[in-house]
Amino acid sequence: MKGFIGFLLSLLSANLISQNLIPNPGFDIISQCPDDYRQINYAPPWVSANNGTPDLYNECSTQNGLQVPNAGQYFDSYQLQRSGTGYASIVVYYNGNSVSMECIETPLTTSLIKGKDYYIEFYVSPDLSPTSLWHYTDAIGLALTDSFFYQDIGPHESMSLIPVIENPPILITDTISWTRINGCYQAKGGESHAIIGNFKSDIETTISVHDPNVFPYLIYYYI
Repeated sequence: MKGFIGFLLSLLSANLISQNLIPNPGFDIISQCPDDYRQINYAPPWVSANNGTPDLYNECSTQNGLQVPNAGQYFDSYQLQRSGTGYASIVVYYNGNSVSMECIETPLTTSLIKGKDYYIEFYVSPDLSPTSLWHYTDAIGLALTDSFFYQDIGPHESMSLIPVIENPPILITDTISWTRINGCYQAKGGESHAIIGNFKSDIETTISVHDPNVFPYLIYYYI
């Protein structure tokens, strides 16, 4: 490889010799403790890349459902963080009549250099209720743009971006550990922002749910 740079969104291993271009990779440097859902902007420079409402969870929160590790959309949601004090979550699929795919975005600490190879990885885990609900998908990836990107989307619409790395067509079902999504990318040059979410259409998205007759249902993943 000409360059080896990790985009690590959970844990940067101490023995990995690399430069992490993702700022605030563990979502634990916060401007204030989350006291409600939809507050990804409390972990700057992370923001929403569309009109969805991504969530932020942190140990410092005093609100039920927002305090790591008992954090998530359900009363019995639970996940240990990979590092630091927090993590985020996004909706990656929704069969109702509102925004069905949330994306989070951050600027890189420096733009990518044309022709150099970069190693990218991040970690995800399903947010579900083990007592009653289980929803899984394979659809989550990371896209790069050369400027800040924002797009309003409607129900069942996907983002107009092509991910540079993407989870293989295998359902992400591990609720105890974190699932790594990784790959290598040769830069076109000038890429300055990273965006994480589901970039597939409804038809392209593989899903597995506890009861396909339930409507509506959402599929959340911790990041």
